[in-house]
Amino acid sequence: MMITMLGNSSGILFLPQLLQWGASSTTVAVLLNTYMVSRRLAGTVTATLTKEFGFRRVAMTGALLTATCLTLTAFATSPHYFFVSFSLGCGKSRL
Repeated sequence: MMITMLGNSSGILFLPQLLQWGASSTTVAVLLNTYMVSRRLAGTVTATLTKEFGFRRVAMTGALLTATCLTLTAFATSPHYFFVSFSLGCGKSRL
């Protein structure tokens, strides 16, 4: 549920910081859309992992990856670091 809320409100949460770094609207769009695409791609793997390892292990792994990536995003100092930690990291941690 946290991931769903994060996806819907990521623009509100991160837009002021991205604008403070001087990121253009194109950069912001690429960052947030990459997050959504990587989230959808990770969802295709989730069913296979759930069948193999069980839903509890997959859910706990996803929660730990999300918490780690959000912690790294909190210390982001540039849009490039934000891209790696949030767009790719949090997007792929949707297990």
